[in-house]
Amino acid sequence: MKKILGIGLLLTNMLFAEVSVKSMMDKMDMTLITDINVSSAIDKAKGINMSNMMDKINIKKGMNSIKDMAKKAMDISFSWKDNLNKAFETAKKANKRVMVMVEGENCRWCKKMIHRTIGDDKVQKKLAQKYISVRVDREDSEAMKKLPKVRGVPTVFFMDEDKNVIEEVVGYFDVLDFTSYMGDVDKKMKQK
Repeated sequence: MKKILGIGLLLTNMLFAEVSVKSMMDKMDMTLITDINVSSAIDKAKGINMSNMMDKINIKKGMNSIKDMAKKAMDISFSWKDNLNKAFETAKKANKRVMVMVEGENCRWCKKMIHRTIGDDKVQKKLAQKYISVRVDREDSEAMKKLPKVRGVPTVFFMDEDKNVIEEVVGYFDVLDFTSYMGDVDKKMKQK
């Protein structure tokens, strides 16, 4: 697995940082990837553009190319934002929706929701694809002024990039119910 990750990181860095192949190979510890002859692939790639080279390298028969694996890894990178204004700015630039989770400091259901539901890989993948996710503490009076009235925590607002509420969810929900609400948001957005 270290070998695969080493190659994936190498090729992803080369693709996105636009660093020459030779300088990346000089910096990379080649001892991690002894079973796969990357050096010969790099030598052959000197006359090939990076995209073509990555399309040609496969780890094993039947596996996706490293380019596809790197793209999928980037698609599911979920992270929380901690500033409501920046979340909406990012959403506008990325043409995404915003999911705002209002939580309380001592709310055990909020913690369960974050770890059990939103911590689920499938939920995080869907959120990363379509949403900018932000957590707001209900004690943060400045942030709360920018949101609709909160009746209890946890409260999740699914909002468009213009701060219009598409769906509001109050209370703890498991993965199945939460993804169902996300599906409802998708349907409402398609109707617009």
